[in-house]
Amino acid sequence: MVIIFESNNNISIVTPTPFEQSGLTIEEVAVKAVPNDIKYWIVDEVLLPTQRPQSLWVINELEDGSIEITIDAVKEHQYEVDLVTVKKDQLYDDALSFINSKQWPSKLALGRLSEKDKSSYNAVLDYMDALDQLDLTTAPDIEWPVSPL
Repeated sequence: MVIIFESNNNISIVTPTPFEQSGLTIEEVAVKAVPNDIKYWIVDEVLLPTQRPQSLWVINELEDGSIEITIDAVKEHQYEVDLVTVKKDQLYDDALSFINSKQWPSKLALGRLSEKDKSSYNAVLDYMDALDQLDLTTAPDIEWPVSPL
């Protein structure tokens, strides 16, 4: 069992195990751990949607005083978009680092880039263009381009 409460639009969880070892009941732990005037619930941990960050959780109090914790769909979608944006940026940076490690821009400017390297350079540039054209609003269902790296 855990103690859950919401304060300032943040959901907090208190795991009472360390306190219980000192002989306190879970209710006594809740009184000590939860700020005054904040409503709390004692719930079974298995009911928590721990596969998603707490910032996405919504506490819905039911008529019987128990709670149901759901995921805010709008926040979840933004969370997914943020995740794929980070991934896209990392893939783009990896491709750019690869290009620079091969010194292709300098070699091309000096006329020292082989035909094979020109082809590879163009493949990486095409990949970077494909990354730029991704519609990240469809997250998490992104069809990632295949990396030539």
